[in-house]
Amino acid sequence: MTIDDPRAWYIKFGSVLGVLLLMYVILHLQWKGDEIVNFSKEEITDIQTIVDKSGLDTLSKTSLSAQYASRSDTVLARINNYIRSRYDLADTTRHQRFMSSYVDAGFPITFLPQYKLKVDSFFWLTESKAFLEIIFWTWFGVLASLFYYVSEALSKNTFAADEEYIHWSKLLYAPITALVIYFSLNSLVGKNEVNLNNLRHGLLILSFLLGFFSGRMVELLSKIKNLFFPSQEDSASRTAPTGTPTSAPSETSETLYDEATPEEKSTAG
Repeated sequence: MTIDDPRAWYIKFGSVLGVLLLMYVILHLQWKGDEIVNFSKEEITDIQTIVDKSGLDTLSKTSLSAQYASRSDTVLARINNYIRSRYDLADTTRHQRFMSSYVDAGFPITFLPQYKLKVDSFFWLTESKAFLEIIFWTWFGVLASLFYYVSEALSKNTFAADEEYIHWSKLLYAPITALVIYFSLNSLVGKNEVNLNNLRHGLLILSFLLGFFSGRMVELLSKIKNLFFPSQEDSASRTAPTGTPTSAPSETSETLYDEATPEEKSTAG
């Protein structure tokens, strides 16, 4: 392939990247994000130390004495001050309900590891806004991969501007496919174990990688499709006796694009 002028390509996709980055920053500055975190082992130990040093265990809880109630309030205030010194709470009402249950139960240490704090964050990592993070970071991954593979093609004199439509197509299908993969995995695993709230910043990394390797993402989606809608060949291969050779792949079968070997691929990358 002959080398076409890449400047127009860089202007177009560089502009797209700039607009997306500007939009991303403005939206995040306008609407505050939040995330779910758990107490670390060190924090649980510190909170338990506050409780132990209070001397509550030497007082009678059953009598609901004024002294016990007063000291409980003091311990609660110290724990809240400790938590707020480390986190900016995004949901104070939910936190107050937990702390009330924690105090009423007698400050048991077993409550702390299971408590999930909702704290302020620059990123949208909880609830429905997390889906926007998936879309944005998938776009960033796609654009990063395009710039990488186009630069590789230029170094090998294989850049072809007529493949630009493939690059635009990736920006369209990649975020949708990433969302479908998440919902599919959540459905297959069951019980909502693939939870966006639990992924935290790993959600951004996963979305970026899905965008960067969008060809592999389509391959993964194809495998998920086979789980929901197995073909006759798939069923036959699963039920074939051990040692029975399976039929060779058809020459007309779809060849999925593999972006892991850019040196063997064109700029469609």
